[in-house]
Amino acid sequence: MGNQQERSLAWLAGIIEGEGSIGFQVYTLPDKRIRITPYFAVVNSDMKIIAEVCRIFDTLGVKWRDCNKKRSTLAGGSFAGTKFVSCIRLDGQKPCRILAEILSPFMVGEKRKNAEAVIGFLKSRDARGIKRNAMGHLRRVEYSANEIDLICSARRHKRAKSSEAIRSAPNVLG
Repeated sequence: MGNQQERSLAWLAGIIEGEGSIGFQVYTLPDKRIRITPYFAVVNSDMKIIAEVCRIFDTLGVKWRDCNKKRSTLAGGSFAGTKFVSCIRLDGQKPCRILAEILSPFMVGEKRKNAEAVIGFLKSRDARGIKRNAMGHLRRVEYSANEIDLICSARRHKRAKSSEAIRSAPNVLG
């Protein structure tokens, strides 16, 4: 790894630790099962910082999306009506694994623990996440208690589902 690339990765790790988030989105499906998706996000009003984040993501080959350019106009937002804010987000197993494995050595704060939780969760899902039924069709296996512990360790938002609510889903073991 070149010195410039290493500096870029360290810079990105610092931006994510200061202006970003690493965690898990828990979706409740109509049949009450859950689906868990890891994510990385960076929110900032400085479009030069956002452009550099996107450039580094592109260099790493991870797919990202700009999911909320009009955040500042929402009623009650901390920047309501004053700033243009952009949210760059990566979702899913492959891009989050790449980013977590590359950036966690450069992280020193709380978000390093979240990146390590993402890595642990994805390794666990790789080891036991998909099986075939009697007809040979792919089937996702239930989430384990250990996987739920990992995702709950990285979820602190006040609206996040409680660990008890997540554990009550029919596709969670234990």
